[in-house]
Amino acid sequence: MATVYSNKITVTVAGATYTYSLTLSASTTSVPATGGTVTFTAVLTNTTLNKPVPNTVVTLTESTTNTSSTATTDSTGTATFSVTFPANTSTSSVSYTFQASATPVETAPSPGPITVV
Repeated sequence: MATVYSNKITVTVAGATYTYSLTLSASTTSVPATGGTVTFTAVLTNTTLNKPVPNTVVTLTESTTNTSSTATTDSTGTATFSVTFPANTSTSSVSYTFQASATPVETAPSPGPITVV
């Protein structure tokens, strides 16, 4: 007797959707007229899984001069930047605005085996 087969049906399971948080902090927001260095820390977190996102490039950009630098997050999701400000010989204060950006790319873990009952 011959075996009879049905048609094939493909079932697609949608991929996970993650949300992220990128938080920027600075060691200080005021530098004396003689100049100085400020350390910026950016922390990238997968808020869906509540875990840090390592090995991701973060870009720190200053908006007035459009100057930027990149750093890669470590195992804690942290990227660190040091910015040195020159002395200001003007009688007016100078302000700089910084923002961090990142494009996280994570590979979701493989799904477990399916169960057929």
